[in-house]
Amino acid sequence: MITIQYPHMGLNDERAPVFVQMWNTWRVTRTDTKQHIIAWVAAVARSAPGGKLKELVISCHGAPGFLQLGEGFGPSDVSLFQGWRGLVDKIWIRACLVARIVGAETASQGDGAFLTALGMSGNGHTFCQGVARAANCYLVVGTELQVSANYTQANPVPYGQLDSYEGLVLSYHPDGTIGWSHRYPSVYNANPTTLTASSPNRE
Repeated sequence: MITIQYPHMGLNDERAPVFVQMWNTWRVTRTDTKQHIIAWVAAVARSAPGGKLKELVISCHGAPGFLQLGEGFGPSDVSLFQGWRGLVDKIWIRACLVARIVGAETASQGDGAFLTALGMSGNGHTFCQGVARAANCYLVVGTELQVSANYTQANPVPYGQLDSYEGLVLSYHPDGTIGWSHRYPSVYNANPTTLTASSPNRE
């Protein structure tokens, strides 16, 4: 488990398989606009002790360079995250594949066949660089499929916690460079037909 620093906020897209619980937790609907999401997080941050959020957790579905959060955020929306400058110290993204670069060199990595079967493409690295730079904050995000053995919407991750990642995880500095990376065990038995996979850990 990963302990999230207080004051923290959680954004749970209503379609996400797993919910988190934070000091401020918001269930984001599929019709919430990008501008509303950015503005609401900024308002919560200003009302937090110290006038900003230490950490923000986003739980949603993802794809390379895309967040299914509200109406969705893609590469053309990166500049919107400037609305969080000075208000969020670190963002944790709990979503599949967001930082993944899809290409021949990654096709053989673990869930590569899953991406190929679904026809996924995109450069998640460029997207994540852009988000970190626009928000001027740290960003932690995975490159592979994410699952949970224990947690769901009805049984969310314990308060102030985030379940462990699967696969390669990258941490971006505010200038967009990668500060560190860590490889957790990857999922297995990924099935692009049923959109399921087996968890390598107990979280």
